[in-house]
Amino acid sequence: LQSVTLDTGAVVDASYMFSGCSSLQSVTLDTGAVTSASQMFYGCSSLQSVTLDTGAVVDASYMFYGCSSLQSVILTGLTRGVSVANASLSSTALDALYTSLGTAAGSQTITVSGNYGTTGDNPSIATGKGWTISGS
Repeated sequence: LQSVTLDTGAVVDASYMFSGCSSLQSVTLDTGAVTSASQMFYGCSSLQSVTLDTGAVVDASYMFYGCSSLQSVILTGLTRGVSVANASLSSTALDALYTSLGTAAGSQTITVSGNYGTTGDNPSIATGKGWTISGS
């Protein structure tokens, strides 16, 4: 599986949906109703770009674990903690991610350690929305 385009507008639990799809490179999904995205892309080592509506997500644990090729991730409206550690995100990509986030729901952390862009990113974009940044 290298590419997926799905109408998943009614899906609420996307946990493990693409877990282990090591050849998956691109995804186009309607994820507006998804509340659980836990391990959704776990081990998708070839995944390069993801744009998702994550405003309803309450669990994004290990969503991008093992996604070392990830170069662009937009999580529109996300209010819960997530990790994009050890990916391939530039400072521009990290800033775009921070911009896409919603206001943190309480005490929430986004982990960005292991991305080469952490030397020039602007974490204040996210901290201004109540997020704690780990690894920048």
